[in-house]
Amino acid sequence: RSSKKVVERPHSALKAAGWDMDVIEVQRQRAPQMGQFLRRALHFRRMTRDIEQMLEKVEAPDLLIVHDIETLTAATRVAKNWSINIVYDCHEHWPFLISENSWLEALAADIIERLYVRHATHVVTVSESIADRFRRMGLPTTVLYNARPRSEIHPMSTIEARKHLDIPPGAFVMGFIGNTDQLLKHDAPIDYILDAMHSIPEAHLLIVGGPNHEWIEATARDYGLIERVHVYGPVPYATLEPFYGALDLGLVPLSNIPKYNVSMGNKVFDYMARGIPLFVPETAKECAALVRREECGWTYEPRMFAPILNTIAHNKDERLRRGFYGRAAFDYQYCWDRQAPTFVRVCESLI
Repeated sequence: RSSKKVVERPHSALKAAGWDMDVIEVQRQRAPQMGQFLRRALHFRRMTRDIEQMLEKVEAPDLLIVHDIETLTAATRVAKNWSINIVYDCHEHWPFLISENSWLEALAADIIERLYVRHATHVVTVSESIADRFRRMGLPTTVLYNARPRSEIHPMSTIEARKHLDIPPGAFVMGFIGNTDQLLKHDAPIDYILDAMHSIPEAHLLIVGGPNHEWIEATARDYGLIERVHVYGPVPYATLEPFYGALDLGLVPLSNIPKYNVSMGNKVFDYMARGIPLFVPETAKECAALVRREECGWTYEPRMFAPILNTIAHNKDERLRRGFYGRAAFDYQYCWDRQAPTFVRVCESLI
């Protein structure tokens, strides 16, 4: 693994099923700056060689599970000597993710991933759009949503949450919890969110996360809305319940860029788990399809954001209905408690 976060749930699922697991953690070294393609390519090569050497020191396993391009590349080379199956647990469309910073590196990532993934026995990934990419390569692929288990969800009542945050109990509160870069990139969702609030006097906006919280607060002041915009910096997950509890609507303001259009962020499921209906852009294809399929919120085109938001703000019963559908879908389909058995079955079928 190269990240603790992405393997905790699969690892715990296999342990619970009685598997004997060894986790090899890769300590990432600082890469050269973007734009230094040759130096970054050499860094990638050194890193994969280091992973190979780490793998060569362990006893041959029955199954190898890898999580990104670096570990896939190294594991494929070593696994040739072991004659074992490989599961590629892919959490991103790596070329799209990398293309934000470098089209040349994105092209290289696409070539490397295609070259080595053909040696994987099975691919597990987080959305149908990413899965289709691997299926077109002829690879057996399973979609597993990496949502939280129910044990990590502890909803707080709206009254208690708003009292804790000093938000009026009768307000219509929409909010975003996560990396605030999503509010500022490209089509600048923060602008049309604040514009829409002028026509909804009871609307409040709650934003929790970094790194731009101070800039967002200053922008709200420029719009004359600072009394109705509540901005907090990064908050540990364990202390987020009051912020979720205060919400009537969960904003998913993903900009129209490739990586967001094919991904399914965990934030969507965090809202659903607490019965908070979603408001997502049509360009976020995977998220919008989920909202329509489960009737757990609304979708919008940017030019229609304000009128649709106005309708949502004045229809509490519909918000409660769609929030209920989202919570039910999370409990009975998307939570990790429901997804884990599928992951275990995939792995058991390969040994």
